[in-house]
Amino acid sequence: MAAPGSATVLLSIIELPHLVAGGSEAEQPVARILLMEDDLDQGEMLAELLNGAGHIVFHFMDGHSSLEFLGRNKVDIILTDVLVKQDGHHIADGGIKLISTLRQIRRVKPNQLPIVAMSGGLAIPGGTSPLQLARDVGADALFEKPVPIDELLLTINELLADVQRHRSQAPRPDSRPVF
Repeated sequence: MAAPGSATVLLSIIELPHLVAGGSEAEQPVARILLMEDDLDQGEMLAELLNGAGHIVFHFMDGHSSLEFLGRNKVDIILTDVLVKQDGHHIADGGIKLISTLRQIRRVKPNQLPIVAMSGGLAIPGGTSPLQLARDVGADALFEKPVPIDELLLTINELLADVQRHRSQAPRPDSRPVF
């Protein structure tokens, strides 16, 4: 386990499906996924399952480290815990701050970076559901823990397909409208 306050980065890279005999990119999209999960065991388990589906996972245990990584690297999708532990208590700041910061960025570049929020269901002060709060600040999909991996993979594929559709419909800088 990482010391409190320290950033733990677990980079998991596996063979990509199109490099494996009989596999093809068309069968399963490969995504670069930023996973923000403060529970090391849950994070490692999710990363392993996502890797097994052919994705590349960058695991961080806090929102600050996640945002630093995103400032220097491109990912295709964000999977974040809503409540993170700080000093032994669950707080909404980590995942909610990550989602709201990314939402501000997406105002400039809409439909570019899908966000999937997950939570163990604890209520935050005021009785608000963490997942509802995540939806309110801009999460595209919500999952209660334990996350059903088949549904998560389907959702990831659907969100990536939406991004691809948006990109293919966006006007190219060198194209001119036809009247």
